[in-house]
Amino acid sequence: MMPGFLLLKADGLIYGDEKELLQLAARTREWQRPLTILTTSPFRFCFRLEEPAEEEETEETEENESGIGDTKKRQGRDS
Repeated sequence: MMPGFLLLKADGLIYGDEKELLQLAARTREWQRPLTILTTSPFRFCFRLEEPAEEEETEETEENESGIGDTKKRQGRDS
């Protein structure tokens, strides 16, 4: 009997070896666990997606954060 056929049975019962049925039940609980945790959690985890900055803006920001841009400006003034 094909496993998918069991889902179509009117009574919804699965017959088999007790050890295999216990293993199936354990695997089913393991498979459902992430969804169960999400639906019962009082908090939701979410992300905020932002469009990437233009390449020039990114380079300027990196220079300012590392202090490289300031050094170049000072060198230009000192010469």
